[in-house]
Amino acid sequence: MFFSFLYLYVLQPSFLCQLQFQLSAGQTHYVPLVGALLITLLLTLLGMLMHRILPLPVRMQSLAWFPSCCLLMLLTCWPLTSTGSNTRPLLWIALLAVIFVLSLFVGHAYPDTSSDRAPFIAYLSPNLIVLSLLFLLIGRMGNTATPLQYELRMARLIDEGRYEDALRVGEHSQQMSRRLTSMRCYALCETGQMGDRLFHYTLQGGSQQMLPLVSDTLLFVDLPSRVYHRMGYVPREADSFSVVQFLEKASQVDTLGSPVLRTYLLCAHLLDHRLPRFVQLLAEDSIPAASLPEHYREALVLYASQDSTFESPVADTRLQADFDRFLQTMNADADPLLPEDRCRRDFANTYWYYYFFR
Repeated sequence: MFFSFLYLYVLQPSFLCQLQFQLSAGQTHYVPLVGALLITLLLTLLGMLMHRILPLPVRMQSLAWFPSCCLLMLLTCWPLTSTGSNTRPLLWIALLAVIFVLSLFVGHAYPDTSSDRAPFIAYLSPNLIVLSLLFLLIGRMGNTATPLQYELRMARLIDEGRYEDALRVGEHSQQMSRRLTSMRCYALCETGQMGDRLFHYTLQGGSQQMLPLVSDTLLFVDLPSRVYHRMGYVPREADSFSVVQFLEKASQVDTLGSPVLRTYLLCAHLLDHRLPRFVQLLAEDSIPAASLPEHYREALVLYASQDSTFESPVADTRLQADFDRFLQTMNADADPLLPEDRCRRDFANTYWYYYFFR
């Protein structure tokens, strides 16, 4: 069952971590390599047992692996939501069980005979077809959909303290969710890169996507506790709250000058296109222009182009030239492409692109 090991160890380790966390109420921890080896061993032993007890003809020997494949499918299609259920996999398995029983009857009705002189490929082909269909169905029914896989993979890497690896998960994908964005913000904050890399990712929904809900306890990594512990403040509302208002209030009563809280607040205003407030807060911090993160510098250049009375502290001719080129690209009427498509090629990772097209 080489397929089983690869499927469990490469594609489904994060899902199985989450599944074991839910089933054990957080009391046990899944180890991907050990888990994949043990599960594969058990499924292989079951397949070998079925080979011994089922008198299948040679051309139908692959059916002995049907129970193992069904168990593997059940294991990896388990619903992760705390409410509701998913009965579709069970219906598929019930249908396959009916087909399996019918196939056994056919095998008994047309057994191999000593007079059969068919070539080896005649026996191999039907077995390969059956196994291929079972493998495809396992992959189709398993929890392989994004952004769920991205969320689970990031949660596992964050739990292991591998923040840089977590930031590479789905970095070029258009898939997004509040949980995924909040995990990225947390990982960026832990590596001190939120001001430099936040807008490298696909973002929608503004600042409301930055922070996890206090009630979001689905994942095995307790993201709300981690995020709000780093800030030193927790929202009163568990299910919904205004992220900007929470950050502003927390910043007003923050006597320790938490850099994490300040970073979240500044980036929240950038996400909501509140440049005047962003500039005001940044001026209070008195950070040298040369030390400003890339997205902060881009925002200051943009704001200087909108407010003629504002003198940007950023004296970067290269950055100003890039912004001028961005404006030229966006306003190039002769180009048949839409402005967003034109700018995406060269400026997708800038705050300017987010500001005008998100």
